[in-house]
Amino acid sequence: MTRPKKPTATRRLKRSHRGFAIYGEIKDTRKCVVRVTRSSAGGLPCCWIFVDDPMRVYREAPAPHLSRAQAKRVIAALQRFVDGEE
Repeated sequence: MTRPKKPTATRRLKRSHRGFAIYGEIKDTRKCVVRVTRSSAGGLPCCWIFVDDPMRVYREAPAPHLSRAQAKRVIAALQRFVDGEE
């Protein structure tokens, strides 16, 4: 008989330079960074989904181009926001 695994502690979230929670950062198929971050808007709890192009390949902020595995990581980051992790 195997023992059930102990739940792992909630991992500590990274913070933006302004102190807001970063729920996840994922590199997409084009090496752009997709970041789910808590919004500073005061009224409702909201989040931003940013796409950063560190190589400056695209003129405008690109839309994320995700594989299934990368999409699952974005979903997990959004779930941390939905669950109220701070």
